[in-house]
Amino acid sequence: MYQRTKTSGLAVVLIALFALFLTTALPVEAAEIDTDSTTATVTFKAGALKILAVPELEFGEQDILGEEAAYTTTSITPVEISDLRGSNSGWNLVVSLSSFKSGEVASLQGAYIEIKSATVNAKNDTISTAPTVANSSIKLNANDTQTLLLGAETGAGSGVWQMEMLAANVSLKVAPGTAVVGQNAATLNWSLQTTP
Repeated sequence: MYQRTKTSGLAVVLIALFALFLTTALPVEAAEIDTDSTTATVTFKAGALKILAVPELEFGEQDILGEEAAYTTTSITPVEISDLRGSNSGWNLVVSLSSFKSGEVASLQGAYIEIKSATVNAKNDTISTAPTVANSSIKLNANDTQTLLLGAETGAGSGVWQMEMLAANVSLKVAPGTAVVGQNAATLNWSLQTTP
């Protein structure tokens, strides 16, 4: 009777160990689950290509000099361009400077405005490829010639961008003998053009 009980206890232990081996040694298959997929979509309408802001240029009150002079602007605000067309087709910003006049009298013959070291910065967290400033030194002759200021190649310039200039880097160059007493004024004509 005692021997039988001992054997039965051993059998129970062996069965428990075997069951433990099975549960730990054999891989557990993942249960099958149902799968499906859906689509997220959004549809945009084309916006516009616009000049949002361009600066006035004020060069202060100056003495008439007998030599060539350069007058820096007293303050300047950024040029701001918005391209919301969604085409990434590029654009160019050009500007022309008319002849100067004092009233109806022509003045400042040969004058020009020079812009140095302008920079381009994204606005409103724009993350597309930036447009580029045409040159480190841009010369605007007072003869209505269009001059490239800022350009965005295909794939660049989408979103909102600012061209920033320091006042100390924007100057009016005046030749001697061309100034007329009183205010001498010219018109800057800004044009935003699509590129081919």
